[in-house]
Amino acid sequence: MVESVNAKKTIKQIRRGLSTYSMGRSPFWHARIYDPVKKKYVVLSTKETNRIEAIEVAEEIFETYKSKQNSSHATSKDRSFEYYAKLLA
Repeated sequence: MVESVNAKKTIKQIRRGLSTYSMGRSPFWHARIYDPVKKKYVVLSTKETNRIEAIEVAEEIFETYKSKQNSSHATSKDRSFEYYAKLLA
């Protein structure tokens, strides 16, 4: 079996739910964030060619994504207080 040129080359786990990786033809590192609400991964480019700088950018992306996620988490209909109050009534 021939490996794809665009396959992930180097994967670096930073912490639970966050990792960075580089791909075959791209010089840039990507950040992969697990979204537990949607139960899927979100992949964003760090736009960095250096691994150390890419990890720092990935941490910033992760914190920004989590803060946005927490604010929208309670506003979804199936996770609101009103939804559970109606279930109990």
